[in-house]
Amino acid sequence: MVQTRGQSDGGVETCGECGARYKVTIHRAPTRAKDEAHCHKCGHLLRAWNDTHWPSFVLIKDEPVAPTQDG
Repeated sequence: MVQTRGQSDGGVETCGECGARYKVTIHRAPTRAKDEAHCHKCGHLLRAWNDTHWPSFVLIKDEPVAPTQDG
C-alpha cells in the first residue's frame, strides 16, 4: 500500500454518462500514481491521472438515466 501524506475533500463529481454522483477525496503521496477511475454503474471514465495527487470515488447517489427525446 502506498504511504499517503494526507487527503482533502474533492467535492462531488457526477458521471457525464449516467448521472451517478460520487463523493471525491483527493489523496497525496510522495510518489506518482498512474491510474483511472470508472463509473461503478455504467463504466464511463470519470478521471485518469499520473500524479502525486489522485482521487478516490464513493458512490453517493445512483441517478436514473434520463430518457432522450427524438425529434
